[in-house]
Amino acid sequence: MSPDQQHLVFTLGKHDLADALGVGDVSSWAWEELAGARSAQDPATVEASLKLGDAFGYDHRWCDPLADLLGQDWHTRHEDVAFMLGRVGCVDAVPALVGATRWVPDYLDYDESRQLAVKAIHSLGRIPADEARDALQALLSHEDHALRPRVRRVLDRRTDVEGVDP
Repeated sequence: MSPDQQHLVFTLGKHDLADALGVGDVSSWAWEELAGARSAQDPATVEASLKLGDAFGYDHRWCDPLADLLGQDWHTRHEDVAFMLGRVGCVDAVPALVGATRWVPDYLDYDESRQLAVKAIHSLGRIPADEARDALQALLSHEDHALRPRVRRVLDRRTDVEGVDP
């Protein structure tokens, strides 16, 4: 994504943006841009692509690049990525989300409330699969004792796998 296109993403509203970018399917284009940003380790394009995905929609195609980005240290959008993985319900992202409960990127070192871990826990709660439920069960013994009550609340909201709203 060019710097000019990035500027458009951050300055125009949704309705003007599709026309200005000259793209028919903005969500698909953003997904392609995200994949390219991942390869190039381009944090500005990651941020712009995530904003486009949020505005124009994202689906299961986004799971692999998002799961990969969650463990990368060259960008600063980990909380957004964790949130999106839960919204899509990416079963394959369960290991990455569990990892995000244990890893604190350098730029989040100040965050005593562990918002990346909290978002990852909530995303695990939204994923309608046994793997996510089992991961949450395992997180009940998380080394950060302050996160355990959050895990319990998320588990308690899950009535069953089918009952989770992806």
